[in-house]
Amino acid sequence: MENVIFLDIDGVLNSQKWNETHPKEIEQGILIDEEKIQLLGQLVRKTGAKLVLHSGVALRFLSEWARR
Repeated sequence: MENVIFLDIDGVLNSQKWNETHPKEIEQGILIDEEKIQLLGQLVRKTGAKLVLHSGVALRFLSEWARR
């Protein structure tokens, strides 16, 4: 059996705290906390898991784009 990590990234890889303390990075298009990405990478490497990402926020942006 394979290991699988299902992860809703909103509030995990791009937390409100990170957003509030890194406005310059957000302005440059860096929307995800790099430290959290590194931790996730370690978890995936150690477990050999497949990764399934989800973002409700991204879906909101896509639906706004589709209405144009």
